[in-house]
Amino acid sequence: MKLTRKQILKLFDFLIARTLHLGSSLSSRVDEAIDYGENNVELLPFQIQEIPKILQKHRVKFSLLVGYPLGISSIESKCLEIQNGDKAGVDEIVLMPNLSWLKNSDSKRLEYEIKKIRESTSIPIKIAVSDLLLSKEEFELLAKITEKNNIILISQYEDIEVEKSIALAKFVKTGNLKNKNIRIKLRAKRVEEFDMIPDQSLFGGRNFSSRYLFDTHTYEYDAFDPLNKIVFSPGSLAATGISCSSHMTVAFISPLSENLRSLELMGDVGKSLLDIGIRSIILEETSEEPVLIHVGASRIEIIPADEYSGCTTTKFFNRLRAQFGENNSIILTGPSSEEKLLSSTIIATDSSGKLNVLPVRGSGVGSVMGSKNVRAIIVEKKKSGNKYSSLTNDSFNRFEELLIENTITGRTLPEFSTLGFFQVNNVLGSLPVNNFNASTVPIKEAKTISNSFKKDYEFSNRCQNCVIKCFNASKETRRNIDYDHYAGLGLMNGLFLPSEYEPLYDYCFEQGLDPIEIGGAIAVLKESQEISEKAKSSQIIDFLNNKDDHRSRILKQGIQVAGKDLAVSRCAISGGEAILPYDVRKMKIGGLCQERFQGLDISKAYFPAFYYLFKDIPESYEKNLEIMQNLFYTGSLINSLGICRYAFFAFIKDSRIFNHTVELINNLHNTKLLPGDMLKFSRQLLRLEDRFNEKMVSSKKNVIPSFFKNEENFSGDKFIF
Repeated sequence: MKLTRKQILKLFDFLIARTLHLGSSLSSRVDEAIDYGENNVELLPFQIQEIPKILQKHRVKFSLLVGYPLGISSIESKCLEIQNGDKAGVDEIVLMPNLSWLKNSDSKRLEYEIKKIRESTSIPIKIAVSDLLLSKEEFELLAKITEKNNIILISQYEDIEVEKSIALAKFVKTGNLKNKNIRIKLRAKRVEEFDMIPDQSLFGGRNFSSRYLFDTHTYEYDAFDPLNKIVFSPGSLAATGISCSSHMTVAFISPLSENLRSLELMGDVGKSLLDIGIRSIILEETSEEPVLIHVGASRIEIIPADEYSGCTTTKFFNRLRAQFGENNSIILTGPSSEEKLLSSTIIATDSSGKLNVLPVRGSGVGSVMGSKNVRAIIVEKKKSGNKYSSLTNDSFNRFEELLIENTITGRTLPEFSTLGFFQVNNVLGSLPVNNFNASTVPIKEAKTISNSFKKDYEFSNRCQNCVIKCFNASKETRRNIDYDHYAGLGLMNGLFLPSEYEPLYDYCFEQGLDPIEIGGAIAVLKESQEISEKAKSSQIIDFLNNKDDHRSRILKQGIQVAGKDLAVSRCAISGGEAILPYDVRKMKIGGLCQERFQGLDISKAYFPAFYYLFKDIPESYEKNLEIMQNLFYTGSLINSLGICRYAFFAFIKDSRIFNHTVELINNLHNTKLLPGDMLKFSRQLLRLEDRFNEKMVSSKKNVIPSFFKNEENFSGDKFIF
């Protein structure tokens, strides 16, 4: 039986969206369904007794979820639940069979279960599974079994066409959304303005940038082609000024993965853009000479920038401050972007006006900016005043209270800062040391590292006006050190102590290089014996500065180029990007999970620490993958809202903050969104991005990197657990 697209999408998020949705009472979900224009409500077996009372007031249909969420209950208990549902008057069954039998090549036991359940009732039965739970072959086998037993099977493998824009217009009740967008034609030096339609404007950030590129991209050029666009889009909460919400998305075709890449840019630029009424800036074409883009409330200027050629990051920033004044937010590149080095990146000012926000994570964004000859974007700050109702302001305050109440954002991060993950991952045995020669830092070394950071760094630092205290600030330089960069650049190369690591990090910062790409490339050169395995940071910097040695430029191109040039595949790489170096062969839990065309999701970086800190280690393969897909959905959602990656933990483990964010959006835009709507939009966004990359002429199949091939995974295309 072939279902409509709407029916498929409605059931597809069975494992994910239902988690939060089913947490509310059945009566409240009935009311929500009626408000939403639906007449079908899902319920769990223990809620069956509420059906008669509800049917006295409302005419709705009920879908009984049986075997939820993993299908491991016995056949007898499933049949009993169905019989009770039949007596109570449910209209259909949504079944989760025991897929572990299928995954253990015991399809006969699965077929027996499905047959027995089919014989136990005449009620229509549907099975909804995620494609993360089954391989294509396993799904095809399940499809044969369900067809034989007259059961409808729903899955992501269905051929669903993705619409160019998801219909949000029915939720938008006001016309007060800021819809001004700026398209800059660099070659023609022309600035154009266009408005979003309501469908695009409710969610900003990654939601807008991906949909805009999906609608306008031609799929037939590479990253450095003038036709490649760079989209800067603040998240939809960026203008509010509430904690952890000022981030923006930078989207483009990456020269590393040759696919769509959406990056999180920390800092205050997103808020400054929205404060002057701009929802996005799109850079098109290529300027014939280096330029700066100065964005004001009433005027946008394209200014020659030849005089800044070769300036280091800090020098460039200071000169921009001298020219344009303090009252500006800035995005700038380092000298590496002028050379279009693939490991070059960009950086932005924070809310205090300083350049101490971490560089955006790789993907060659600096090289794409360099290919367009854009050195910096300067945005005038404007005081927006208190423009929100008391109800909306109250919802802002509650959002921050929930962040403080959360275990990670309210207690763990303030106590340990991001370097707290060092101890966590070291305990788990997931830290690769000296290019994976060891999986943990020796105990004595680990204690020395911890003591050194306690002595040289101040924990509990934070962005201005932020309630999460998560920064490690050097007492001497005030420079922040993030755990990701420390692991990718320092530990990978045996540079444990701050005194060993900081000089190399500072070099990357001043040159505008991604520390993780450079860390992986250094490990490649060590593996090929081009650099001594015991090389100190000063020796590595001398090597990088030697312009007469072609290997220096190879190293600065990042891990992909270095690995190919030197025939080394020891370091982890996926989709052309260095993976945050967790050694899945050594880890006691978890492992490398699904790779997306988008590259590495923020969930990937914190996966090991996430489980350890919450004491929530999954007991099964299916549960592991279910949680990971939830991380993917939530990650795309907070990218669209402009919420900081460190607040990510609060969303995953506390449904209160997720539900409150929906309420906050509704107060802000006078909408009537439900939690399920938010997850549905996130799911569809990921599917749209996948469809986008499938259309890319130069797209590569994104599989687990060859580094992770071993006797258990000889083909390199399976999950490792």
